[in-house]
Formats: sequence, structure tokens, C-alpha cells
Amino acid sequence: MVDKEIENKLLTKVIESYPELADKHYILMESRHSYILEIFNEGRDNTIFKLYKNSEYNPGTETEIKVLEFIHGKLDINTPHVTHKCSNNTFIGYDKIVGHVPTVDNFNSMQPQDKQKLLDSLTDFLDSLHKLVDVNVAKSLGVKQDPSEVYVSNIEVNFPLFSDDAKFTADKILNDKDKFPIEPDFAQFIYNDLDFGNIVFDDNNALIGIIDFGFTAIGDVHREFHHLHNRCPDLVQGFINNYEVRTNKKICPKRVAWLSEVDTFNYSINGMLKK
Repeated sequence: MVDKEIENKLLTKVIESYPELADKHYILMESRHSYILEIFNEGRDNTIFKLYKNSEYNPGTETEIKVLEFIHGKLDINTPHVTHKCSNNTFIGYDKIVGHVPTVDNFNSMQPQDKQKLLDSLTDFLDSLHKLVDVNVAKSLGVKQDPSEVYVSNIEVNFPLFSDDAKFTADKILNDKDKFPIEPDFAQFIYNDLDFGNIVFDDNNALIGIIDFGFTAIGDVHREFHHLHNRCPDLVQGFINNYEVRTNKKICPKRVAWLSEVDTFNYSINGMLKK
């Protein structure tokens, strides 16, 4: 449950920009990087507001809006339609894509033919998105370089402060760095956040939407698969196979696994530092 003081601050922030929402019913939820405010609208789809927790993400909100506006209506899948913007880039509002967000258990309980349909749909999404947004377009929208190199550097810098157990994991990650060299000039627009929490199913478990474009980047296409690596390895391997056949690009599963380790460790650094 979100702290009441935080809840009031977030509501005030949205209502100051859009006072007509003052008397609406709402639900406030919390995710890792943001708060999600769902406003209930009579006679039309609900509105979702995403409010980032950390001000460092605020400049990215402007980029997210530009990306969403550029791709809107150009893909064979629903993406958020931006309806509300904040002048200081602290939140974004869009029409809710009606459906349900699946879990790993939902996927595991699917029939084989439904699993294959999902893999096909995810592959269609990535292939279409990569073709639609080339590097020049991505740069014009303000999309930044993927954070892999920064994450590895962060691990190197903080290494002396880690506990012995954390040092063991960090050492393995850093030793593997030479096996999977980061290429700062790698040119590929990527969605970069594909996970169960960001896809929307209909009642028949068919993929109908992709949400949360806040982490799009220019960088390593392997990052398209790294979030799902630990969550659902069966899905990832089938997904990679599909993508390779469709695009004729070779994906290295071990590189995907390494990128997953880099991200997971980087997100946990603050909690692992010695007091």
C-alpha cells in the first residue's frame, strides 16, 4: 500500500495540471520505478498516469511521450495513446489498454499452440518496432544509449565496498565482460523492457498491447530478451529462435544471460554496500 502522504502529493500533482480529475475515483499502485494512478472514467476507457519516483527519470518522460506519439497507430498492436502531459515531465497519462497483465504462471499453463501464438506476436512486435524506428529517428526523439556500459562501470567502481558474497558475484560478472564486449557505437533502437508486467492479454490469452516505453534505448539487441531470461527461460529460448528466423540476426543466449546478471546486480547495489 502506498503511504498516504505520498498518495496525496501524487494526486495533487496530477490535479494541479488537470483539475477536472479532482472528483474521480482512482486506484494508486506502486512499481519498481514509478507509481501508477488509474483514474476511472464513466462512459470511456480509464486513464493511466505514470509518475516516476526519481527525478532522474523526468527527462526520459519527454522522450517516452515522443516515442509513443511517433509509433501510435503504426504497429499491429496497441500501444499507449498519450492523453495527458505534465509541463515539468514528472508524469504521463494515457488511455488504458483494456485487458489483463499475465504472469509467468499464466504462460506456463497455456496450451502449446497459445504459447506459440504469443511468441509469434512478440516477434512481430519487436521486428515491426525495430523497422519503424531507425537510429536517426530514435536520436531525433531523444532516445539515449543503452545503460549496459554504465551498469558495468558502476559495479567496477563500487567493488571495494561490496560484502564478500557480493564480490564473488561481481567478480564473475566482470570476468565475463571480455567474453561479451560492450559496443558503445552499436546502432539499434530497442524497446529494452520486455517483461510480463508490460504486456497485455485479452480474455483468450492473445497479446493485444505493449505498455511502458520509458526505457527505450539505442544499443544491444540482446537486451530485448534479458528481462525474461530469469523469469521464463522456456519463453526466452523460443522467442530468440523466432526472432533469429524472422530477422536473420544471430542472438547469443549466453550474452542475454550476462546482461540479465549485470542489470539484476546493478539494481541491487545500494542494498549490498557495506554500512
